[in-house]
Amino acid sequence: MYAPNTGTTYTNAQAIGIDNISVTATIGCSGTPAHAATTAAPSAVCSGNTTTLSATGYASGVGISYQWQTSANGIAGSFTNITGTTNTSYGSPALTTATYYRMVTKCANSGLADTSSVTAVTINALPTPSVSGTTTIFSGASTTLTFSGTAADVVYYWNGTSTLSTTISGTGTSTVPARDNNLYMGNPTNATATPADSTNYLVTKSQYTLSYNNRKGMANWVSWHLSRAWKGSAARCNCFTQDGTLPTGYFKASTGDYTSTGFDRGHLCPSDDRDGSDTDNAATFKMSNISPQAPILNQQIWGNLEDYCRKLVTQGNELYIIAGGYGSGGTGNLGGTTNTIATGTINVPSRFWKVILVLPVGANDSTRVHYNSRVIAVDMPNTQSVNAHTWDYYRVPVDSIEARTGYNFFSNVPDSIENVIEASIDNGAAGIAYWDFTNTNNIATLAATTASDRLDTSTALA
Repeated sequence: MYAPNTGTTYTNAQAIGIDNISVTATIGCSGTPAHAATTAAPSAVCSGNTTTLSATGYASGVGISYQWQTSANGIAGSFTNITGTTNTSYGSPALTTATYYRMVTKCANSGLADTSSVTAVTINALPTPSVSGTTTIFSGASTTLTFSGTAADVVYYWNGTSTLSTTISGTGTSTVPARDNNLYMGNPTNATATPADSTNYLVTKSQYTLSYNNRKGMANWVSWHLSRAWKGSAARCNCFTQDGTLPTGYFKASTGDYTSTGFDRGHLCPSDDRDGSDTDNAATFKMSNISPQAPILNQQIWGNLEDYCRKLVTQGNELYIIAGGYGSGGTGNLGGTTNTIATGTINVPSRFWKVILVLPVGANDSTRVHYNSRVIAVDMPNTQSVNAHTWDYYRVPVDSIEARTGYNFFSNVPDSIENVIEASIDNGAAGIAYWDFTNTNNIATLAATTASDRLDTSTALA
């Protein structure tokens, strides 16, 4: 028996009483094609990325064709053909919204078709890496990055030589700065709110805490916390007023006490550190927060250090700051040496000091102070010639300020750590030598190493 060829006509079939026979054979598919399944790799992408769709279990052979379709409205939505998609795989364009794909397999001979399973491609927002810890750390220490994203997001970073990447393994959240206790690191003179303690009277405001010395007509020290939570857009009020919270019988300085003295009304807790609200800003203009400073000191060198502190805050840090003056005899813009103003009721310090503890934004701050925590301490002359040097020239160990004032800073920090951080002189941040990068559950640790003892990671991320 012959296997007929398609379209061939056979004659002389008289043996069975048929004059002519025409046989047409079907080659290739027939009926409904096999049901296919589709997958996407990856099935979730960041906005603007692509994916590849693939089919499995599909029918193949002569007469089989394939057509990919897409929908933006879910499985039950209306699907439309994607032009030019005739293979069992398909590379998507850049995607910005969730998209659904399926493949239609069609048999040319029967005209029947099968629609595959639907594959959904989800879109994740682009991850936003940022340094949530300190951007300035010591050699061998570490800081953390947190990302808002999903598993499989890829983060790129620079290691000093080339661009590397790591894949996020989970979803993370950022640490939110808070307004913390202004005296969290300790009371340097054990000041009390007892009026009889007139040379060491504790004044507690929500914006700062100070020790007031009635004999000197000014604060011994002012202590405050600084983070982004304190910052805002309130205008500088320039509303110098007496501090009515001082006990009855205490000297209360007024703005007129500084007029024509040759000295500025110098803030200890700066106005710009408390612009979160009009109330916060006005509190810094209470005269108990003001001391007589040489204009060049106040407006230039002291002010430049204040600006630097606020820059550290924008880099993911929170600061604990204490400032004051000691000695007698400053030089204002009238020349000479002035020991007091306001008919002897306000002392003019010969020097001003400031102590700054820098921590990454976080919680339980006193427990996070370690041997390598950055501490900046300065001791500056209260003169018009102070601008012969920049503020960093005046850095000293905390121990030296304690020796000159008799104060005890960081008393809430364990002694073993306090002794270390108070003994060294801050020398600023140094460049990155190299990093080691690891991550677990979306918390990426940058283990940094540098040739010097400090490291600045603030430029590490684009």
